[in-house]
This record gives sequence, C-alpha cells and structure tokens, in this order.
Amino acid sequence: MPPNTAFKAIFHANAADRRDLKLFIDDAREPAASFVGNGNDGIRQFTLNSKGGKIRIDASANGRKSATDARVAPLSAGDQVWLGRLGAEDGADRDYNDGIVILQWPIT
Repeated sequence: MPPNTAFKAIFHANAADRRDLKLFIDDAREPAASFVGNGNDGIRQFTLNSKGGKIRIDASANGRKSATDARVAPLSAGDQVWLGRLGAEDGADRDYNDGIVILQWPIT
C-alpha cells in the first residue's frame, strides 16, 4: 500500500468457530485493528493510516494459524481506487470457516 495513505479495513467472519484476525502496520508489535469472533459477531470497520506502507494480517482459528490467500486489484477507476482482500480458512473440518478482511484505499 502506498505510504501515508488513509484506508478502511473491514473485518468479517463467516464461521461457527472463533476467528482471530489482526492487522499490523509497518513493524508494529501490537495490531492497529483486530476482530475476534464468529459469524454471529457482525462486521468491524476501522479507518487507518498506512504509515510506511507495510501491511500484515495474521489469521488464526482454534489456536492454529490459518491458511490465507490475498489479492490486491484496482477498481474500474483505473489505478486510482484500490481494493484488497484476504480470505483465511482454518482447515479444521469440512465446511468453510472463513475470516475475511477487505482493505479499501484511498479514502478521504
């Protein structure tokens, strides 16, 4: 993400089990935003600044690190408006217990 950029981080879980999602900016030891819950706990939204531009998301469930997949793409406005998403799966059973983080930038 570009440095010093305002962005939204939207967290959601579509899971019966507890999901732990944490967003870190640069090399911070503490998360700038987090979500702990399951599909009954709604959506959490945060407005943040990217500082140096390094964003990391940690995802876990049932005490184990989750498999993740992330994508970043410009929206139809060309390279001016961006959307990033991360999906996380715990792999503990045969259903899709996912954690979802959506990043949108820039915002004003």
